[in-house]
Amino acid sequence: DNDDSLRRLLRCGLDDWGGISPGITLDHVNPEAAWPEVDRLRSITEGEGMSLVPRLPAYPPYVSHRSLSSRGLARWQSPAVAVNARRLSDGAGYARGELSLSRSWHSGLLIPPPREAEEPE
Repeated sequence: DNDDSLRRLLRCGLDDWGGISPGITLDHVNPEAAWPEVDRLRSITEGEGMSLVPRLPAYPPYVSHRSLSSRGLARWQSPAVAVNARRLSDGAGYARGELSLSRSWHSGLLIPPPREAEEPE
């Protein structure tokens, strides 16, 4: 069954499901085998002891200020993209979950990230 195939992929070391965005974008890579529902994929992933975490279109090392020097980040992203990628990412370079981002900490600031998520306004 398909769920068993997904579990096997995780057990073999898969650490990124790719561009899963049902209802937002069409799956142009494999339209004849649509992605499973996000809740089902989360259940399978967590059942294997892992977490399903959203990320930005760039992999975390290409977003996180800690992972690459500012010069390295500028090499991979235009300044207009880099500033927004930092603003929308957490300290590890993954997508943030907070609702209010305008006055929040973001990657690239010279202060450490908060220990806990901020309360939505």
